[in-house]
Amino acid sequence: MKTNIPERIAALREAMKQHKIDAYIIPTSDPHMSEYPADCWKYREWISGFTGSAGTVIITADKAGLWTDSRYFLQASTQLEGTGIELFKMMLPETPTIPEFLTHELKEGQTVGLNGEIYSLADARSLEKALAEKEIKLNTNASLIDPIWKERPAIPEAPMFEMPIELSGKSTEDKLLDINKMLHKAGADCTILSALDEVAWTFNIRGTDVAYNPVVISYAFVSEKESVLFVNPKKIPAEIAEHLKKEGVTLADYGMLATFLSRLPERTRVFIDSKRTNVAIYNALPKSSILIEGTSPANHLKSIKNETEIKGFRNAVLKDGIAMTKFYFWLEKMLKAGEKVTELSAAAKLTALRSEQPQYVMDSFASISSYGPHGAVVHYSPTPETDTELKTDSLYLLDSGAQYLDGTTDITRTIALTHDLRTSAGSHERILVLEVFGRYAGFTAMLPTLAGAANRCVIPEYEFDIERLTELLCEDRFTNPSKYSVVLVSEGATFSGGNMIFQSEETDMFGHKKLGGIGNMISQQLKELTPQFNHGQVINTITQRLG
Repeated sequence: MKTNIPERIAALREAMKQHKIDAYIIPTSDPHMSEYPADCWKYREWISGFTGSAGTVIITADKAGLWTDSRYFLQASTQLEGTGIELFKMMLPETPTIPEFLTHELKEGQTVGLNGEIYSLADARSLEKALAEKEIKLNTNASLIDPIWKERPAIPEAPMFEMPIELSGKSTEDKLLDINKMLHKAGADCTILSALDEVAWTFNIRGTDVAYNPVVISYAFVSEKESVLFVNPKKIPAEIAEHLKKEGVTLADYGMLATFLSRLPERTRVFIDSKRTNVAIYNALPKSSILIEGTSPANHLKSIKNETEIKGFRNAVLKDGIAMTKFYFWLEKMLKAGEKVTELSAAAKLTALRSEQPQYVMDSFASISSYGPHGAVVHYSPTPETDTELKTDSLYLLDSGAQYLDGTTDITRTIALTHDLRTSAGSHERILVLEVFGRYAGFTAMLPTLAGAANRCVIPEYEFDIERLTELLCEDRFTNPSKYSVVLVSEGATFSGGNMIFQSEETDMFGHKKLGGIGNMISQQLKELTPQFNHGQVINTITQRLG
């Protein structure tokens, strides 16, 4: 896809010229401010090739940039290579914010454009205010990518399914009554539900339109007089349509929201959550409308769980625990048999085991299945190019979850695949020193230690006293029936008054010298110091560098 990126940017710049737009903003979101947009709204991914879940692209006549956070610095730098798009690392002191960049690059009287359907009202207001200080205009009606994205996917048409009251604990009719009570209290006549999770909760519907979220692409309008669900009619099974009508819901086509809003009576008091409502919805309201802003009533109400929902969450966690236990058994069996297991195949197996559980819908996010050094990569997601085989000599980080009809899970586990090393240490009554990756990230050693992988942990954030460490490891060994102890050492750890240990003076692409060797140094000093705490006898060590 990279080879097409410059062509796409060139086509966009031509469209910008035609519409007299000097800078164009492409966010990650969809019309519903979703974290994971459906394929048809992956504008930012299409224009840049960057596939992370957060980021904003800006195109000017001669520059192109992607703003993303630290989770995706490594991924973005790789995926943007050869595209002509510069990576702007958010939250670093030297990185300009998007408004700062725009006000620096543009002149008075120039125009910034964006598609108001995929930009929140709150963000648009903030941007407009910043631009106005330099008399730069903001056009929120510029949908420039649709005409040039010739193979843009269609909006999903998969049928919705019902969330039964046995699992929701409350009918749609009762939820609408609760929303209207809150509207009345706020002095509002009506509200617009734009966020897909709010619509799904209110109308007890679910779907598969969006990755990792069991929601339905839809809008809703709620008032005492009428409640309207705007959704593609093809998505509504007859029995669900009939049930919704009995609950007092009117059905309308997804594309009719703007027309419906434009016909609201004058001076209608409309409650809007500006952070979860796009600019296009605001623009569709009659100019006489009176806005009342705050947190969406539906968002507030769904945060207070009833007894049925709480029971559902507990059931979901129980089911996920069963799947995880089966996975641990499978993984151990496969590795003992010498069968090949990779990051991708392990994640796929876990998904398959979860799918065996009742009411499984989908995974709740892409599994972070990371072995060895990949465990230190923030939000690492394996690809066919990076897929690594799991072996019994390092740590395996698995962050995963599932969407069940009755609840959502998110489980992170660090698994020490070091059985052979432990056996060797125990059989010879030695101290096991495991040096692990993590330059300035002590949590990569701390988490498995807390999970029981080691007795002690040495991290980069704090210098350590080798004599005190020796004393503690000797005590741990005495209390262990197998007469061994384990210490996990981050590669960036330092002795008291010492410095980090580097393998050489060579640097990587980020200017970092390669760390390594602290484990061997600790191991040697443990041998020398253990007689002080072991009745004059040396305790031998076994050393292993993981990753």
